[in-house]
Amino acid sequence: MDEALVNHYDTIARAEARTMLEPLVERISREYLLVDREQAYKLLSMSRTYFNDYLRDKPQLKLIEHHLPGSRKYYYDPNELKQAVLSLME
Repeated sequence: MDEALVNHYDTIARAEARTMLEPLVERISREYLLVDREQAYKLLSMSRTYFNDYLRDKPQLKLIEHHLPGSRKYYYDPNELKQAVLSLME
């Protein structure tokens, strides 16, 4: 086979695999990994400003924050984050 044709098929196969796997990776990341504040506001479909001004310092969110000692970065479990935000909306 012509090398250009093989490369073309390889490119198509990689693009198709990426299209199929990206939603699964996204779902696994949301369900099993922690998200930082940057991802939290995106996950909640909110603006960064709204999240920082109105949610970040609420006690419900402070209770579910996780951070490594010596680190200034905070993480949230996506399921806990969802429950905390829903409790604020009630």
